Amino acid sequence: MNLKVVATNGTFEARCLPIDFIDFEEHFDKPVTALEQGRITHLYFLAFTALRRANKIDDVDFKVWAATVVSVEQADDDADAIPPLESNQPTG
Repeated sequence: MNLKVVATNGTFEARCLPIDFIDFEEHFDKPVTALEQGRITHLYFLAFTALRRANKIDDVDFKVWAATVVSVEQADDDADAIPPLESNQPTG
């Protein structure tokens, strides 16, 4: 899962890895499927753990970091995908 984070100091991509989901589950004592409930805290925390792990943000408290965030949304995971070849290839 990729998240786009817009903060007061720039825009960041948070690429979530399994360890980020584990951190989420340990922190909230809920399965990662709780993200489907749409709680903003859950989404922001997942972005926070991914950015912190990737050293894209300073090691600060979650609420201190969240106070600088304008928005977090799911990024287009297909943006890096290689487009398929055309389906109708010319024949000899």
